[in-house]
Amino acid sequence: MDNMEVIVIGHLSFAAAAFSFLMKDIILLRVIAILSSMLGIIYNFFAASEPLWLVIFWLSVFVIINLYQTISTLFELRMLECSDAEMELRNVFFKQLSLSEFKKLINLGNHQTFPKSAQIITIDQDAPELKLIISGSVKIKQKGKILATLHAGSFIGEMSFMSGSQASADVSATEETNVISWDQASLKKLLLANPCLHLIFTQIINKDLSQKLSPEK
Repeated sequence: MDNMEVIVIGHLSFAAAAFSFLMKDIILLRVIAILSSMLGIIYNFFAASEPLWLVIFWLSVFVIINLYQTISTLFELRMLECSDAEMELRNVFFKQLSLSEFKKLINLGNHQTFPKSAQIITIDQDAPELKLIISGSVKIKQKGKILATLHAGSFIGEMSFMSGSQASADVSATEETNVISWDQASLKKLLLANPCLHLIFTQIINKDLSQKLSPEK
């Protein structure tokens, strides 16, 4: 490689580095930074009578770091992709959560459909799952008396989730009802590992509880 080509490569390396600072897209910024480092490696290999191994080593480290971060970011973006149904679910029930928090929560849950009259929770038995009604409705019954009818947006089993106690009432579907269910132990583990999600999710449950306990006007 002649001297002029080496000089051109050196200029391109620094130009690419400067251009990367103008990028608002983090993926594009890192890709250009990788290109800049690779051009820098070529330049420092040929620029002097002997390769400048110290510079080449650290430029190689920069390539590896940026490549790793690029792959990680692309993976995270893929994980954050939401279907139309998931976006509707977030906008209706979890608009307080960031997209990443919502995906962590929704990926942990399972969708279930209960036919009309299906028993969802039985009094004095363990309720290992917390459920959120997506569509349909359920009736809450205790000692033969209907206490309430819950609709979309209401949690089922939240008292057991918060206190660890057994179910205090029977819950059955009054029509075909779709819910999303979370295993209590897995959900608590997720919330403990994500303080911000924990705070917001607790606020959502507390709001639901206060609405259930408030006398209807």
